[in-house]
Amino acid sequence: GLRALSSSPVSVVSGRGGRSSTSAHTVTVFGATGRMGRYLVNNLGQIGTQLIIPHRCDPFNAQFLKMSSDLGQQHAVHTPDFNDEKKLEELVKYSDVVVNLTGSHRLRLHHSFLDSNVTLTHKIARACKNMEVPCFIHMSSINADPNSISRFYKTKALSEEVVLHELPDAAIICRLADCFHARD
Repeated sequence: GLRALSSSPVSVVSGRGGRSSTSAHTVTVFGATGRMGRYLVNNLGQIGTQLIIPHRCDPFNAQFLKMSSDLGQQHAVHTPDFNDEKKLEELVKYSDVVVNLTGSHRLRLHHSFLDSNVTLTHKIARACKNMEVPCFIHMSSINADPNSISRFYKTKALSEEVVLHELPDAAIICRLADCFHARD
């Protein structure tokens, strides 16, 4: 769990910079085990950010993220069910920034486009609203359009609407183009 964290976010900048320093930020990254997440976590870890990484995959599959941060700066929390709103609130309550990288561009066995791209985003945004998180960053798609014939782009547009409805003053929506890497 998150009992290792203090009752408030880290507020002291210390060190010369880099992985073994403290940046005074606590960031929760949903979707950290995905395509973009590994790179974001690595960059945040390099500047000394305290990270909370909820994931629903096998804990062994999230181990590669441990190398991103110094000892004690990263808290990977196995959360198999993101439907538990109290658990989501516990995951975000210590954070001054929450990043949502969740979503899927293809159908999954147990989750529809609506589940992956809208419902989960809505639950995370509501948890951030309830815990008064000052900044919520949501990754969307450059082609998000509620009138699109693509279910993916339509649900990404719906997720943006949900985020702006729940967090009108705290939301940052990043509309990214499709990203590819050598690992793809």
